[in-house]
Amino acid sequence: MAFLTKEDLTSEIYEEVLEAITRGVDGRIDTAIGLALGEAQNFIGIKYDVDDIYGKVDAERNATVLRIIKDITLFRLYGVLESTPEDIQVRYDNARRDLELIAGTAPKGNTIPLVGCKLKELDVEAEETRSISYINRTIARNNYF
Repeated sequence: MAFLTKEDLTSEIYEEVLEAITRGVDGRIDTAIGLALGEAQNFIGIKYDVDDIYGKVDAERNATVLRIIKDITLFRLYGVLESTPEDIQVRYDNARRDLELIAGTAPKGNTIPLVGCKLKELDVEAEETRSISYINRTIARNNYF
């Protein structure tokens, strides 16, 4: 069973509107869901085990991740139209911001933990060989005019 299905999207958008956007082709919905899952995986996969998160179904799914995936999917579905409604654009922007907070790549170092999700196990040896420390040697200047 998939992490997100067409039936899950009907809680966010009327089925008639969904049919009108996709013109009855369910493959467009599957493509949009796949794009959304991939986009979210790029951020979530930095710290969390994506296979564990996406492997859950129904009530086991993380509500935050589910909302983010739904918002990105709707944005991708509306992408076939000439203009995206403002509320869909705002929801997409919020989803992207939340993904950055989850990944820890947001400005100011703020993060959102995903409660109940397994952290990714890091390969310590690979991390040690990749890590390079930089020392900032900025010279303090006294400019007097």
